Amino acid sequence: MQDLNLQEKVSLTQQVRIIVIEDHSLVRDGICQLLDRYSDLKIVATANSLSEAVELTALTRPDIALLDIRLPDGVGYLGISQIQKANPDIRVLMVSAFNDLAYVQESLKSGASGYLLKTATGDELYDAIKTVISGATVLDSSLAMALALNVHPKFENLSVGLTEKELSILKALGNGLSNKQISDQIHVSVRTVEGYLSDLFDKIGVRSRTRAAIWAINNGIVSDSSGAVNEET
Repeated sequence: MQDLNLQEKVSLTQQVRIIVIEDHSLVRDGICQLLDRYSDLKIVATANSLSEAVELTALTRPDIALLDIRLPDGVGYLGISQIQKANPDIRVLMVSAFNDLAYVQESLKSGASGYLLKTATGDELYDAIKTVISGATVLDSSLAMALALNVHPKFENLSVGLTEKELSILKALGNGLSNKQISDQIHVSVRTVEGYLSDLFDKIGVRSRTRAAIWAINNGIVSDSSGAVNEET
């Protein structure tokens, strides 16, 4: 039997298993209390440092980590690779008090599936978790807009050899579609979409779906009508 992907596994269990990595006990407890309201979420572990997070991730195998930026033993995003090594299926959502674009960019480069501010409501956090688990990456809307305004496209026109198929995928990506939604739209497998995206990223000189979506907006392929950029890793 073919292995199920993370989204399919979660849909079967009906509960998203979460580890909360936060060194301030009041904030950590507050996040746990907020998420306890949702029957389809389950806190399986909490950690106050990166080292503890790695150990508990290996033991409890959560689906998603809610990761703070500043922890006693390092900057949160620098521990993403260790967390993912402990559980390759895990997705990481940064939950931070800092709206610094450098933090956002470095988090995404390091493998985070999104960046949310601690000013978010419980419902916004819940929606972000479900978005990440669905295969897309979510950014706080104000950060997405700021990121778009501060990132300049590498090319001033589309003379980079994009095919019609790649342009359609880029437009779909810019509109926030997940790999599965894109695969349904263009009638190819998800794996084929992933291959197209890899080639597409090389052509336009980006390393993530967020940057590709912003590139599409800046080049007029898709309009930024929502003020937010969603991406799938």
